[in-house]
Amino acid sequence: MKSAAAWREFSRDMRRDEILDAIIRVIEERGLLDLSMRQIASAINLTVSTLTHYFGSKDQLYVQLFSRVLELRATRLYALAEGKNTLTGVLRELWEENIADSSLRRALVELEVYCHSLRRADQMKSALSTAKNTRRQLFRELIEKEGVPSKTAGTMAAVVEDAFTGFVLDYMSNPNSAHVKRAFECFTDMCELKLAAETRPAE
Repeated sequence: MKSAAAWREFSRDMRRDEILDAIIRVIEERGLLDLSMRQIASAINLTVSTLTHYFGSKDQLYVQLFSRVLELRATRLYALAEGKNTLTGVLRELWEENIADSSLRRALVELEVYCHSLRRADQMKSALSTAKNTRRQLFRELIEKEGVPSKTAGTMAAVVEDAFTGFVLDYMSNPNSAHVKRAFECFTDMCELKLAAETRPAE
């Protein structure tokens, strides 16, 4: 049973996440870099003092906002994995969401730039590393589920995670680039061939 202090901390964390989620919705509509703390507070019907109470400063608000966006994406990734039982099924669904979600992708880039400009690179790097490891671990689990040995699955998951990130970044730099889409389709086809080769019974 949780103590009173533990419940207070839990409630505070829940409220903090609710505020961050509300700010994310504002960012999707307006962008981020031109928003002041007062404008953010006004947009979500809070006071600046309330934001300061939960986040301390504008710098820390943006750092936590960046981490929250990555956390939500990780949650979505696991939800996709539950609905799609294959690696390539998850990759294709995740790709469609990434290329459609232009507003939130822009927010991620803006947040990254902002964190760098505030010399918060270490905190941002930690959040990105956690997100990267989460994707890699999920890809590994999906690959192992298809019958690939654990060691090989780990290597494949690392390659898939790096390649997928590269495709998304390429597309972000040129959203109308048809060759990036074709390259991704070829990549998923190659993944299917590799999985089939790794799970084919020895002759």
